[in-house]
Amino acid sequence: MEFALVLPVLVAFIVGIVDLGQLLNAQLVATDAARESARSMVLTGDPGPTGNAGLPYTIPTAPAPCSDTNQTVVVQVQVQVDYWIPSYLPVFGSSATVTGEASMPCLQ
Repeated sequence: MEFALVLPVLVAFIVGIVDLGQLLNAQLVATDAARESARSMVLTGDPGPTGNAGLPYTIPTAPAPCSDTNQTVVVQVQVQVDYWIPSYLPVFGSSATVTGEASMPCLQ
């Protein structure tokens, strides 16, 4: 009897942990993609793909190119995360958008 009462709470707790893990992983992907895009912008002048070119992230606005060494390139990246079980907590919806940001000084 006790197991029947505790099981739904335990399953909800485990599903919540999995969804939180997905969000944290998406945050790492967004931050890493922003860092690599900023590095590419500083070194080559090209931020990489700015749309959704088959990648798990998007760069909503392309950063401004480097014009002098006192400038800093700032890149924002967005990652869309779909929850594992969308009906788990309907208050939060079925997906979330995670944003990562990186800045790097111009070298040229």
